[in-house]
Amino acid sequence: FVSRPARTSPGPQWLRRSPQLSSPAGMAPLQETPGPSGTASASTPGLLHEAGRQIAISPGANGVIDLTGTTRMPPRPATIQVQAWPDKSREATVLELAMAEGTVGDFEAKLAEAGYEGYRLLQLHGHKLDPPPATYRTVRALQPSRRSAGGRSASQATQPTQPATTARPSSERRERTKLLVSRPPSFDMLSKVIAPEFTAAQGIKEILDNAIQSLVFFSLDHPEARSSGWTPQLVILIDLARGRLRVVDNGGGLNPTQMEDWAECGNSTNRSRVNEMLEAAANDPHITGLFSQLFSSYGIGGKGGGGALTRVGKEIQGNITLFSSQGPDEDGRTCLQQINFDLREAQRRQAAKDNSPWNREYISEEWEPDNEPELRQLMGRRGWGDRITCLEVDRLAPSV
Repeated sequence: FVSRPARTSPGPQWLRRSPQLSSPAGMAPLQETPGPSGTASASTPGLLHEAGRQIAISPGANGVIDLTGTTRMPPRPATIQVQAWPDKSREATVLELAMAEGTVGDFEAKLAEAGYEGYRLLQLHGHKLDPPPATYRTVRALQPSRRSAGGRSASQATQPTQPATTARPSSERRERTKLLVSRPPSFDMLSKVIAPEFTAAQGIKEILDNAIQSLVFFSLDHPEARSSGWTPQLVILIDLARGRLRVVDNGGGLNPTQMEDWAECGNSTNRSRVNEMLEAAANDPHITGLFSQLFSSYGIGGKGGGGALTRVGKEIQGNITLFSSQGPDEDGRTCLQQINFDLREAQRRQAAKDNSPWNREYISEEWEPDNEPELRQLMGRRGWGDRITCLEVDRLAPSV
């Protein structure tokens, strides 16, 4: 990866980092800033400066920066979608935990308590659950696999395995998963997504930044990938007839929890990840150059970019869809996930101050040959691997 220069434009005022969070290299680890008394204690949350005011960063939030400034809806309980098991006279059901997120042990305990032993716990896109401290909000409980051995090693995960080229009979396809992500809007964050100061040039930079970060992180997490034939790739697809932009990469992809987090403004773990990279190699120009202006760490970069690219006058006309696949699951099936962020609805809600729950549909389904053939074709490129993420911006402004 080649270092790039810092941006010449500082961007809108609300995107400019406080001096406490900057360094000559362009980025420094998050640190606590002095409170009103001029001192900061270990119990004082970190602070960001945004539009002249300080915003607390919740301690222990796993690097998620909360810039919403509004009261959120209480989180729904973590759930298990249990598959029917006719041979054992078990009907399909949904089990709820007492907490908003649970570890694999929490979900196993709930299944045992409800008398549903023997099931396999998987994420919504079919991949296994990681051990603690990993937590999940919604998981599936499926019957035991008929495969002799499930799962794939990390090295296998980078091999160029493609989705099936022939459709399975409907009776053999995995059931389509649909989940409504209901979140009340944050007017503070929505105002940033639709901010008129966000230019089209900045918008495309933000979207590309996200894709580049995905490639960097995957390369670091899977050092064996290159020796297996994987090469980092970023593809920009522009369809003038449809007014559509697609930015596609072959980084690590997103799991269902990350897809759900993306649907809400202000959720991002990029900053904490970059801090770790800087701590390990503070003087590496590939890191300091690449991440010198990490605006997307605020969780609005891609969405604000989409807004800028679809603005006509004062009206935003666009829509963003995020697609992602993390390769074959425990049963060797490849699922394609998608979730939507309607920029027109974001502008309407911000203008009307409509704080009712905002339902966005998450879908995970087995990737059939006739579904998104353009993305499937990209995965046939040499060195692509079996993971893909696509950010689609629809209804581009004529000026773009």
